[in-house]
Amino acid sequence: MKSIAFAVAAALAVSTTAFSASANERTYDVTIQNLTSGQPLSPGIAVTHAPNVYLFRPGLRTNPGVATLAKSGMPGDAIAALSRFRGRGVTDVVMADKPIMARGSGKSTAESFTIRARDGDVLSWARMLICTNDGIVGADSIPLNGQSLRVRAFAYDAGAEVNDERSGSIVDGCGKLGPVALAEDGDNDTLSADGNITRRHPNIQGVGNLGRAHRWNGPIAVVTITPRGRRGGQYTYSNFRQ
Repeated sequence: MKSIAFAVAAALAVSTTAFSASANERTYDVTIQNLTSGQPLSPGIAVTHAPNVYLFRPGLRTNPGVATLAKSGMPGDAIAALSRFRGRGVTDVVMADKPIMARGSGKSTAESFTIRARDGDVLSWARMLICTNDGIVGADSIPLNGQSLRVRAFAYDAGAEVNDERSGSIVDGCGKLGPVALAEDGDNDTLSADGNITRRHPNIQGVGNLGRAHRWNGPIAVVTITPRGRRGGQYTYSNFRQ
């Protein structure tokens, strides 16, 4: 199993073979719905790719593009790196450039987009939990089999920054978009010493400027995936890995 390694191009190139750009492609409609009342979700990334690689994986090292997204809410580095592998294990890359607001904000709590996939592809996606130090929500390697899916997505910690929950360590977007106003005081990261390992997020502990209003209970989001031209029942695929 290979990581979609943003720093080491060969990691993906040697694990996959080239495909024809038009081989057995299908278009999927995808909707991400925020289930929380205290966590707006940053702009993010979605990618369809071969099943023998992954975007992120609990228990393994967080690759640099996802770590940057988790700390800053900016997906540009990951998008640029993934796009270089189109046709070599990566089929399609979609950049979502707007945040998804939390419930009760009075603004949109969902976003929809389309993405292409080849037969045998899986779908991965990730966004930052804006009111965290380096939390992400996402799902890794959702199997695409031409059926409609509903996928629960949970919170993970990228392991790239200490969870001090202080406003000076959290992106200013939390105070602007989150449930509690916070000072705009920059984003001064304190790097973690645990090796950038992706793990289940411990939730907000209330040790800094974040509190109960920013906590969540259960899944962060639910994702609906529907192949174009197909209607019918859906089943739930839980992507949570402890």
